[in-house]
Amino acid sequence: MIKDRAVTSHTYNEETAEFILTDVCELYVTEFRQLQECLERLEGED
Repeated sequence: MIKDRAVTSHTYNEETAEFILTDVCELYVTEFRQLQECLERLEGED
């Protein structure tokens, strides 16, 4: 994720942007949902 962010910081290449969009849709959304679930579980432990 950090690598993708670094690549997109200053790119104006449409092919690169589409590659990163695919990663976001296929990989990062799932990871963020897992993080959200974990944080909600931790919040419930208070």
